[in-house]
Amino acid sequence: MADEAVTADGVGRFSLFQSGAIYWHPNYGAHAVDGAVFQVWKQEGAENGPRGYPISDVYLDSDSNVRQDFSNQSLNLGDYFTSNQLVLVGDREVSLDYLNFLEEFLGIEIPPGSSATTQVEPMLRTTQLWDPLENSTWSYKGRVWRIVSPVRIPVNYVYDTNHPERRLHDFCSVSQDLWGEDTQNFNHTDRVADFRGPCATHDICYDQNRDYSTRADSCDPNLRRDLKTACREAYGTSVTRGYCWSTAEGMYQVVKGYQRFANGGN
Repeated sequence: MADEAVTADGVGRFSLFQSGAIYWHPNYGAHAVDGAVFQVWKQEGAENGPRGYPISDVYLDSDSNVRQDFSNQSLNLGDYFTSNQLVLVGDREVSLDYLNFLEEFLGIEIPPGSSATTQVEPMLRTTQLWDPLENSTWSYKGRVWRIVSPVRIPVNYVYDTNHPERRLHDFCSVSQDLWGEDTQNFNHTDRVADFRGPCATHDICYDQNRDYSTRADSCDPNLRRDLKTACREAYGTSVTRGYCWSTAEGMYQVVKGYQRFANGGN
């Protein structure tokens, strides 16, 4: 965390921390700006950009989209994930909005052939044995990684991309199941955050609750909480946690948006 500094206009104050910053203004008080919202706001010019100073902390709106209010204009993260267009990256369907968001605001590119884009679906459907195993060591691309899985895959979860509602049976739909092994410029540890448990739990919640308002009020906030837990437990107070959390919030918007589209949301 950096010491307090004066903003460019000489009026406000700010301090940087692992996943964002705290900004203070005499008219608006102090507010944290973190995760993906911080990355977008920073790229737009932060307090000197079109949105101005933060006047609230990050929160979930009535539709459970990630949102923060600023002195000139609010930022709704859902506005960056409005398309259902998918592209093939390697052998995996991935949201084009998700790829564009990672590249534009985080400088992260998911390469074809990465673990995030290589599926072994027939084996998973047949054996239901996860590869890599949760909370295990994993050899990948010449390195040994530690898979950190604080939110476990429920024992009743069935991975099956041939299922009529396959988006409820494919872990993290149209995004990625693990984070850290193919983003080595941003991950300076030997740990990989496991998002499969959060996504599988979210799938089951959607499967058990067919009403979209229940899904938005209950299932979606729990997904965001669990993704955040995966990043925190994997990376502690390191700078890497900020990149993981910013990616996870993009994933959150993609997964909740695509599930809404694919499974009967209005």
